[in-house]
Amino acid sequence: MLKERLFSREVFFEKYKIGFDHDGVIAETRTPVVEEYNKIFGTEHAVNEMREYRTLARWAEEDLGISKEVALKIDNHLWFERPDILLRAKPMPGAVEITKQLADREIFFPIITSRLSSYRQSTFEWYEEKMPWINRNQIIIRENDEIEGEVFKARMIEKRGVNVFFEDAPHHAKIIIRDTNAMVILLNNDPVLDDLAGDRMIRIASNDNQLPNLREAQATLFRG
Repeated sequence: MLKERLFSREVFFEKYKIGFDHDGVIAETRTPVVEEYNKIFGTEHAVNEMREYRTLARWAEEDLGISKEVALKIDNHLWFERPDILLRAKPMPGAVEITKQLADREIFFPIITSRLSSYRQSTFEWYEEKMPWINRNQIIIRENDEIEGEVFKARMIEKRGVNVFFEDAPHHAKIIIRDTNAMVILLNNDPVLDDLAGDRMIRIASNDNQLPNLREAQATLFRG
């Protein structure tokens, strides 16, 4: 991870075509999902315990003593079959500021998400309520589920000419680095990709072991 501040904000916005993931970058969707899990199963998990893909499945196996197959169904249900849960999400810290700055400068930026096609409408509704300066044509989401989410995301990054992409999932970052020419700004405390990425990734970590966010990314990337 590069520790120094790299750019002035203006140079960064002018030099790069920027794109953002949605869940975990723009929207803090972990919180309502964890709250719903705790409510259903009477547990007290904290949001910052959710550090890897399929955390809910792991919790369900451990908390309920159930099989991995059944635990995965619980994970899938809460993440992929309950758009009402994700609609409760608040914007991540720094997300309003950076997207509004780009919009005010009339700089187009796509939101490229691996969400299922069934979440298209609820995702549009979330932006209309929380960030109305982001138009529907900026939100790139699958029209069908035949392609894997991370592969779809990488293809859209390449197709849209994005050369800096803000991402929070290491397994998605790995595919983006492999399949595109984009630099990844990875909002994640796990150093698993640090050696792999070389100069293609800047990882933003939180000093207090909380979930890194766009506010911390801006503090790292921008001078002044």
